[in-house]
Order: sequence, then C-alpha cells, then structure tokens
Amino acid sequence: MVDAAVFARKVAAIRDAVARIRDVFPALAERGTIDSALGDRLRAAAGLRNLVAHQYGVLDFTRVHAVARGELGDLLLFCEQLTARIRG
Repeated sequence: MVDAAVFARKVAAIRDAVARIRDVFPALAERGTIDSALGDRLRAAAGLRNLVAHQYGVLDFTRVHAVARGELGDLLLFCEQLTARIRG
C-alpha cells in the first residue's frame, strides 16, 4: 500500500507539472514509469482524444474506428507497466 501511495504522489506531481494531458505520457516516460515508445504512442492517442473531444464536425470516423479496433493494446500495456511499477 505504501508503494501505491508513493506512486500516486508522483503521478499527482506530474499532473501539476504539465499543462496538457498529452504531455503526461512523455513525463511518465522521462521518470521511467513507462517506456518511452509507449509514452510517444499514448501522447499521439491523447491527441486523437482531443480531436474527438473538440472537433466533432471534422472527425475522420474511419481513423477513429481503426484506432479503436487496433490500438487498444497500448492501453493494456500502459496498465501492465503501471502495475509493474507499483509492485516494484
């Protein structure tokens, strides 16, 4: 439980240090929480999230569908790496 609390404080510090959600993932990679390649891919995914959230009228639904079908593995990998980091 202590490791989880330490990890949560680090994540909170990252959240306060970055202005945009897409910058959280490279910050986690810089700290060794996730690997850098995953951080880059999740940064791009956050960019797609921003497009979906803010540009409804100009979405490429084919692209959104392709990402949803084929790139969800990165979210699972993200969870695995966070879990491994918490467990130490």
